[in-house]
Amino acid sequence: MVFQSCEDLRAAISNQGWLAPVIYMLLATLGLLFFLPRTFILIMAGLCFGVVWGALWSLISSMLAALLSFAMTKFYLRSFVEKKLRKRNWFTSLESLTNKSGFYLVLISRAAHVLHFGLLSYAFGVLNVGWSEFLWGTFLGILPGSLILVYSSHSLGCGLWEGKSHLSPEAIYQILFSSLLLVLGALVPLWIKRKK
Repeated sequence: MVFQSCEDLRAAISNQGWLAPVIYMLLATLGLLFFLPRTFILIMAGLCFGVVWGALWSLISSMLAALLSFAMTKFYLRSFVEKKLRKRNWFTSLESLTNKSGFYLVLISRAAHVLHFGLLSYAFGVLNVGWSEFLWGTFLGILPGSLILVYSSHSLGCGLWEGKSHLSPEAIYQILFSSLLLVLGALVPLWIKRKK
């Protein structure tokens, strides 16, 4: 079946009822556990489910994948890695930093979108980051970027898919505004940390 527009795709998805978001979240969670780029997950959410539901399903998937990889590493790999690396200066420095400001380290690294989402989850499981620090740092760090990327893929991606040869002024303003919000979302945690 070939879909002519986002609306056709979403109509076909909504016909599947509750099964569509469950399958999406399952595949997205597994994909993130095995290092699929999170950007792809967010773009698919915006195209398939629209802004509100796409943001919700992608956030749930991202948090599930982050908590699962963090837990697996914390329970099964942390003691092994700690034994191997405890004499390394860089590892002890990083451990000391996470002891002092684990929440801000998670928040800033999530908001900055520089390192791979899955890799960070596994790395924080190895370091001495607490559960609540990881949970809230991850959620608050990925929230702005998730909303912006899902929104952008919904507006820009659907426009391109439907064959619009040029963007309307409204779409250009939306993309610029989204980009500005993404930059601000990455800078705010740095500003908060500096103030502290």
